[in-house]
Amino acid sequence: MTTLAEALATLDDVFQIGFVQSPRRDVFVQRDGAILTTHGEPVDLGFIYNLRLWQPEAEFHWWWNQEERDGHTWTTRDDQFEGHLDGQRLIRGAVRECDDGQGWSLVSDGHSRPLWVPLPAPLGSRIAVGVREYLASDHHGNVGVVAERLTQLRRL
Repeated sequence: MTTLAEALATLDDVFQIGFVQSPRRDVFVQRDGAILTTHGEPVDLGFIYNLRLWQPEAEFHWWWNQEERDGHTWTTRDDQFEGHLDGQRLIRGAVRECDDGQGWSLVSDGHSRPLWVPLPAPLGSRIAVGVREYLASDHHGNVGVVAERLTQLRRL
């Protein structure tokens, strides 16, 4: 069995920024060893079912398999795939507040729940998550996206 705390305790320190999903909330996080925080507030590891931590060269992914009642890990790197495309995913909304002291920005569109992002940005600016999509071809020569990894946060 691989608990999230066990996986985080043994993970390389280069994985510092990420995103977690849980029944309670979905948030960006910063990592310090086996501790995850969102805008300075600790995140309860017991409720997380999906975690993605990234750095420019790789992404660490931990997820809870409900049927097996076990946690699984996977690290995605460029050398595992034939080719890739780089893109970005825009975080919905604009920066409404910036906490320069902690290095976080509050992004909101006025309709969905505001989201703290671990990147200082000017008021009114937009933030995107860099993504790398991996390609593979089938036996007919068709090419499709078979995996992706997050690469960075950036101001637009």
